[in-house]
Amino acid sequence: YLLGWLASDSKIAINALTGAGGSGKTRLALELLQKMPANWQGGLLASREAKRFLNEKNLASWSWQKSTLVVVDYAALLADTLADWFRELADHPAPEHSLRILLLERHAEKDKGWYSDLADGSWHGRRVRELFSSLEPRRIAPLTQLAQRRSVLEAGLKAAALLKPLTSPTPALPRPGGDARFEQTLGHEQWNDPLLLLMAAVIASSSGIHRALRLSRPDLAKELAKRDQARVKNSVEDPSAKDLLVHLYACVNLCGGLSRKDAGEVAEREFAALHLEYPGGSGRAVKDLARLLGGQD
Repeated sequence: YLLGWLASDSKIAINALTGAGGSGKTRLALELLQKMPANWQGGLLASREAKRFLNEKNLASWSWQKSTLVVVDYAALLADTLADWFRELADHPAPEHSLRILLLERHAEKDKGWYSDLADGSWHGRRVRELFSSLEPRRIAPLTQLAQRRSVLEAGLKAAALLKPLTSPTPALPRPGGDARFEQTLGHEQWNDPLLLLMAAVIASSSGIHRALRLSRPDLAKELAKRDQARVKNSVEDPSAKDLLVHLYACVNLCGGLSRKDAGEVAEREFAALHLEYPGGSGRAVKDLARLLGGQD
């Protein structure tokens, strides 16, 4: 559907995709970005960049040099900015290249709330509605079938196996119909979401399938957090560096990622507030974390 939407005749088209947290909205959008035609450009639009862009551009005359896909995650947080942007786009002369805007959010209703306000009953609102490929948001269906859930769990186990020592065997799933307890547990509503199944697969790779599937959603997250905390601590030898590196890692996550420059400034302020010093200084902490996470800039 989404690839067909990219290829449609509309020059400017907006679509909305909804689903619960962990249902795969962002993953699906990232795969769409990867599968764009070679002559397209695209990416995720962050909140701060969207507001800066709107303030600096005359969007009614804005031109883009290639067909473009813009993905807006957590779109409700940007509802006012998006409404202004779409009103400008509704007045845009026919562009040379296509523009696609994909909105991602957990909930969206065409008759009320943030989504409805994007195209109200005004004259401009009616013009904006014409930009939507479908006014009804498309919802990602949950994984309700055991076979679907098994497939995701197996894929997660295979991926986790690539990260494990060769001496550590990967657990195998019971064959279909061969373990009633396993199938009963996998049938719980919690496993509707592929993200939770992948989290369980990572834990199951070392703790076993049955233990992983007994964990609740919060416990899955806590278990993975404990593992990552241990991984960070074990990456440095100096005892005084271990907790500070974990602290910096938490800050980077809470900020949704940081550039090296911004991470350095955060590290300097945080370590000063804690009255602690990282061996080699805050710059060393950023380098150690970037090395551990595989980050460059």
